[in-house]
Amino acid sequence: MSSTVNVFKRLVVIARVLAGLTFDDLSQLAAGFKKENVVSRRGCRDGLVFLTLLFLLAIALILLLIIGLHYANNLDELTLALIERQKQPLFIILTIVHGFGTIALTLGAAYSAFGVFSGHTSGSKWLYTTLGALALQECALFVRLAMGLDRSRISQHLKFYSVHLRFHFVVSLLVIGMLLYLFKKASKLLYGFSEIVIAIATQLALINGINLTNLSESTLSSTQIIGIGGLTYVLARGVTNVVEGFSELRRFRPVPTETLAQIVEQGIEPHSSGSSSSTTDSV
Repeated sequence: MSSTVNVFKRLVVIARVLAGLTFDDLSQLAAGFKKENVVSRRGCRDGLVFLTLLFLLAIALILLLIIGLHYANNLDELTLALIERQKQPLFIILTIVHGFGTIALTLGAAYSAFGVFSGHTSGSKWLYTTLGALALQECALFVRLAMGLDRSRISQHLKFYSVHLRFHFVVSLLVIGMLLYLFKKASKLLYGFSEIVIAIATQLALINGINLTNLSESTLSSTQIIGIGGLTYVLARGVTNVVEGFSELRRFRPVPTETLAQIVEQGIEPHSSGSSSSTTDSV
């Protein structure tokens, strides 16, 4: 695992250097097309030579990436075989550690690419970089599962993936929860409306198989009862968020221009009505 992480870190550093050099050389090439500037033409010629070397370096980087992925897959096969030989408690622990290792590798690459470790980074940048990296990783995993790209690999390591996919499912739920929190923070009103719609639609799906015209013969399973109770709570929270969202909109509604003009003419501040009345009473 450590050798794979080191190879991946080196590839990320090389990719970042290549991106910076490519941008600088393209700007040099653009400046070199000005015929009256001899220095720019010389820079253009040097830039073309360097871009040729850069193209060869990019080919070498692609070959290095292919070789690194080959050895990483072989190393991962040995790791999975070693994990599956363990007994049940240790097997589950090692599988979860393996999952956290892949997450740490993804986050390390994202933090290095976006410069999170350098300087004073705000908390929002940490949050958005973490969410974006985890969301991309989980989306890539489930897209590969939906397309059946890892079908043979999963069939060879069915014991490992039975725990591994459950772990990533929990991580996906955490990512969705954090994204919903940001959605609620951005607009509590729309978040409340979406809660109401989802709760009603899911409750209708739950009671679809229940004969409402003859409730005496209808039976509800424990899962349906728990689901209806939980969705009723979600529905109540949705109504609360809608009410609070409307109150926030009314609280931050701008003052009309006519009212502001009247306030300026009368020489009274918007929030000083209480203080003015108290001064008149004292007089």
